[in-house]
Amino acid sequence: MPFLPISNLPNGKPSVKIFFNGLIILRSPDGQTCFVETHRAPLYPHTLSVEVRTKVPGRPDVILLRHFGHLPGPDPGLSIRVESIAANPPAPVPSAMYKYVPSASFDPIHPTGNEQDEDFRWVVNLEASHFHGQPLTVDTTKSRPGGVMGGVIDGVIDSGVYYFYTAQLKKEQIEVVQGHTPKSPLASIATLIGAYLYLDDETEAVVTCRASGGDHVLRLERPDVAAGVSHEIYIDNSPLFEDPVQGGSHSELVEYYRVITGVPKDKRFNLTFPGVAPLAAGAALKGSAKFNLFGSVRIPCMSITLDGP
Repeated sequence: MPFLPISNLPNGKPSVKIFFNGLIILRSPDGQTCFVETHRAPLYPHTLSVEVRTKVPGRPDVILLRHFGHLPGPDPGLSIRVESIAANPPAPVPSAMYKYVPSASFDPIHPTGNEQDEDFRWVVNLEASHFHGQPLTVDTTKSRPGGVMGGVIDGVIDSGVYYFYTAQLKKEQIEVVQGHTPKSPLASIATLIGAYLYLDDETEAVVTCRASGGDHVLRLERPDVAAGVSHEIYIDNSPLFEDPVQGGSHSELVEYYRVITGVPKDKRFNLTFPGVAPLAAGAALKGSAKFNLFGSVRIPCMSITLDGP
């Protein structure tokens, strides 16, 4: 069973916001576990980073955890779970992985205009009917140690109820090619994926990040959401220093097919953005153009999902 569909997000402000960007595959085999598959050896250099911040209105962010580089073994290198602090010792709570799908019908090729930006189906799902339309296999030797949210992994029970949604969209026609054959273009895609996590007074989020010096365990209590305080977790696997000329000419889906196995070259998809050409050699970006790189029409460095046909 893939992510569990839900038509309404919970009322109130989330305690924890999680954001995914770059070469990451999110997939849930059972609706209780989310694997965060991080591409470990792309042709074009990407750098994994994990950062946890507490955000307080009117004050600088408090950085609680920051990690750069591959997560060392054994798997998982990163876990996010929720524990009940009412129990002694703290115990896991029930686990579920929801995806926000506010309507029964959804067509990314011919949208009606009533679709919501947060709809999870804007995320590139290579198992969807307008792509391969069948389950695909991930070579986990190329994506782990990665991360996990929920479920039972290596005898460690992780848990929590998460709500996955689209956090950012590119609203323009995107050309789709399979092999050398043009397919129906997409009206939009998600360039950033988010997940909400709601805590109460008897639960806390536990982030475990493995580094060369051992496991770093961070416990996040429920923040004062009424006062605008929240925790944010950033999981990013994108270029650390980007050359706009090179960045405009490489394809992220090419990279994903190095992790997803069993797809012949003539059956692989690619996405291009019309009217956006790579910058000339030596050209300098100025002003707001500098922020049109990551997760943008120049560099579609977005996370994807494998979420069933």
